[in-house]
Amino acid sequence: MSSYTLAGEDPALTAAIEKLRALARADGIQFDTAAYGGVRTEADTIKILGFRAKEYPLYVTALAVSHPERIPDPIEVWRPIAPFGSSMHNWGCARDIIILKKPDGFTEAEAFRRVGSHASDCGLKWGGTFQQRPDPPHFEVRMTLGEAKKRWQGR
Repeated sequence: MSSYTLAGEDPALTAAIEKLRALARADGIQFDTAAYGGVRTEADTIKILGFRAKEYPLYVTALAVSHPERIPDPIEVWRPIAPFGSSMHNWGCARDIIILKKPDGFTEAEAFRRVGSHASDCGLKWGGTFQQRPDPPHFEVRMTLGEAKKRWQGR
C-alpha cells in the first residue's frame, strides 16, 4: 500500500539498509520503507508538496484550539520539503523508514534511536543526528549531495 520505489536506488544504500535491518531485527525491531521514502522523482516531490498543502490548514486549526496564543510556523518551517534535486532521495542515496514492530515498552522514538545507533556501523548517516532539523526516519549513504548526483548520472 505504501507509495515508494527502490528502482534506481544506489546499491551501496540497498546493502547498508539490509545490514541495518539485520541489526534492528536483533534488537527486536522491524521496519519498512515509508511512503515516498525511497527514490523520489520530481513528480513525487510535487505530490508531497500537495500533501503538505492539504495538511497545513489542519495543523493551523489544531494549534488554534490547543494553543491559541501561539503563532503557527510558516508552512516551510512546519514541514520542510527539499526542492527536487536537493535531496539525497532524488539520487537514490536515502531511505526513510517506518517502524513496524518494537520491543514491549519501547516508544517509537526509542525504536528510531536504537536503529539510528547502528547507522554508522552500516556506513549510513542517520537523520536523527541532523543539527538543524532532526529527521529520525531518514538514513542516507555517507557522501555529499554532489557525489550522489554524480553517481546517479554515471549509471
